[in-house]
Amino acid sequence: MIDTANLFLKKKVYPNRITNMKNIRILLLTLLLSIGFLLPSCEKDGASCDGVDFDAARYFDIQGIDAFMYKDTLGFDFITTTDTITFSGKVGLYLDYVAEYHAMRKVPKSTSFSLINNAWTCSIIAGYDGSKTEKLVNLSIVTLNDFDEMHLANSFINDLLDYDGTYNLGDKMSLEDFLADQTENIMSETLLLQLKKEPELNREFKYKVIVELSTGEVYEAESMPVYFRD
Repeated sequence: MIDTANLFLKKKVYPNRITNMKNIRILLLTLLLSIGFLLPSCEKDGASCDGVDFDAARYFDIQGIDAFMYKDTLGFDFITTTDTITFSGKVGLYLDYVAEYHAMRKVPKSTSFSLINNAWTCSIIAGYDGSKTEKLVNLSIVTLNDFDEMHLANSFINDLLDYDGTYNLGDKMSLEDFLADQTENIMSETLLLQLKKEPELNREFKYKVIVELSTGEVYEAESMPVYFRD
């Protein structure tokens, strides 16, 4: 799933510089002490870590899906609504499962006084074995604008797409062939679908994705519009 976050520490402005510095130091010390108490004390990288289920850490659970657009000419990049693009190189749909990891770090029953060095020794790679129970049953892409004479607004356009692998693994094939081959649990949180042609009737392109899973879950998402240059 795509998710960036920034943490900003806001400081009050005091007329006296010495008072200001003291308050900043007190605030930082308070934050460090809080981290030391709240995070679990962990053994060094290895087999055991308080509050972490390493077997569960291997899997994720799908909770939804997000829809984006990408281009890959000289390098991979996301297309934003302010971009007007030409149909060159690879242009396509970037689908990102909203995943929840089974591994949750819990505060142990008895916490030890541990600051940063101890707290951060618990490190895991969550979800590397994919979904534990979910298979992809069906994936439908709907154009929300007139694409061409055969694919007017609200038509399915699966036949205009090739499966182009995941974010870090290319494996190109038709989308129909890819869907017919989905017998195993979902392994990746991302799907790349490359457009075979550019829109002809409306230069604005916007789509809806509908995902059906073997667990009975159905998720939908709509992309933001992007524009193709005439």
